[in-house]
Amino acid sequence: MPASTYRDAYCDPPPGSEKVERAEAEAFLDAYRRTPRHYDQEALAEMRSVFGEGATVVDVFSGQRTRL
Repeated sequence: MPASTYRDAYCDPPPGSEKVERAEAEAFLDAYRRTPRHYDQEALAEMRSVFGEGATVVDVFSGQRTRL
C-alpha cells in the first residue's frame, strides 16, 4: 500500500513497507526504461500540435528521444 495512504489516515506504515515500495517502484521504472516506446499516428499528431513540427520530445524516465 502506498505510503500516502498511511499519511492520509494519520497513521504509520508497517516497518519495512517503505523499502518494499521503493523496490517495487525501481523494478517498474527499470522495466519501463528497457521497453522502447512506439507512438501511433494520433499520438504523434497530438505531440506535433503541442510542441511543433520538427521538435524533439524526450521521455524523462527512459531518455528516449522522438523527433516530430
